[in-house]
Amino acid sequence: HPALKSRTIKTTTYFNIANCDTAVVMDAQTGRVMFDKNMNTKHKVASITKLMTVHLFSQRVKGRTKIKISKAAATTPYTYNLKKGDKIKAKDLIYMAIMQSNNGSATQMALTVSGTQKKFAQLMNKTAKQLGMNNTVYTTPSGLDTGYSNSTGNYSTAYDQALLCKYILNYKGDKMMKSAMTTSYYKFKSAKKKYTIYTTNSLLGKDGNFGMKTGTEDIAGYCNAAAYMVNGRKYVIVITGAKTHPARWDITEDLRDYIDWYLGTGGK
Repeated sequence: HPALKSRTIKTTTYFNIANCDTAVVMDAQTGRVMFDKNMNTKHKVASITKLMTVHLFSQRVKGRTKIKISKAAATTPYTYNLKKGDKIKAKDLIYMAIMQSNNGSATQMALTVSGTQKKFAQLMNKTAKQLGMNNTVYTTPSGLDTGYSNSTGNYSTAYDQALLCKYILNYKGDKMMKSAMTTSYYKFKSAKKKYTIYTTNSLLGKDGNFGMKTGTEDIAGYCNAAAYMVNGRKYVIVITGAKTHPARWDITEDLRDYIDWYLGTGGK
C-alpha cells in the first residue's frame, strides 16, 4: 500500500492517532490494555460486526453443509452478486464474510442459525454480555449502519471488540474463520457460478499480522480489528472512525510499532 512507510519510534506521542475516533491495543493472552484512546466510547464498528456473526455461525453449522441463498441475503446491500436460490457451502459463506466482507453472506448466516435477523441479533447480544462486552448492541449480522449516531442502532466500543477478538483468538474452535483471516485470495464453486474473492486486509502478513476484520460505513468511518504475533505472543489492535482509507492502515501500523516500543521499554 503506498501509504505504508517505515517509522522511527521515539515516544508515545509520535503515534498518528489523530485521524481516528477510538483505539485500543490489548495483550490477547492476558487482556491487559497497553494503549487506549477513547476505548470505552460507543462507536459504530461496521463490518467488524461479522466477527461475532461468523463465530456464532461456525459453532452451529458444519463447513460442508450446503445452504440455499434466500432473497433477503441476495438483496442485502454489498452482496457482490450473491444469487437467490444458489447453494453455497457454509465454509464458503464464512470466507466471503471474513475476506470479502460480503453482507449477504452474513445475512444468510443469521437466517440459517435463527430464522430471522432479529432473533440472531438477540443471540449476538446474549453472547456479547457473556463475554463482558457491556457497551455493545448488535442489531444486524453484517454491521450495516442502523441508527443515526454512534450510540444508537448497531454499535460497540474498541475495548469490547478487542475482548471479542481476544476470545476468538484463544477459542479452540472457529478454525474456518481463522483460516479465512489468513487467506489473501480464495476460489470456490457454488451451484450457479464460480467465485474468486480477495481479502480486504492490506496488512495481512506484514510485521506479524494474521487477521482479523476490516469495516467501513458512513457513520462508522474506516475501522480495523487486527491481530499480530510479536515475539511469539498475540496482540490485538482495534481502531474505529479513521478518516480515510490510507489512515486506517497508517494508524494500525503506528500502533503495531507501539507494541515494539512498549515491549522494549516496559511502558506503563
